[in-house]
Amino acid sequence: MFFLMLLCPSLFIFVFNLNIKGQGKKLALFSTALYLIHPLFQNLLKSFNINSIELFLVTVVLSCLASIILIALNKKIKVIL
Repeated sequence: MFFLMLLCPSLFIFVFNLNIKGQGKKLALFSTALYLIHPLFQNLLKSFNINSIELFLVTVVLSCLASIILIALNKKIKVIL
């Protein structure tokens, strides 16, 4: 726990100072879609009784794909995101 008190703020400062390439609006839409959709895949995959690392990886991949689809739908229907 003591190590986390040092690691978490330093990790936050490191990520905060990163210069991420890309357009701000697309990055914001992707992160919003990812945040909103990942609980769906976590709950759906829980019933398959896979270990936590595989659950994490599958959730990340499926959430990223679903986020891209949501962003494409958001261009057609402006109410989604």
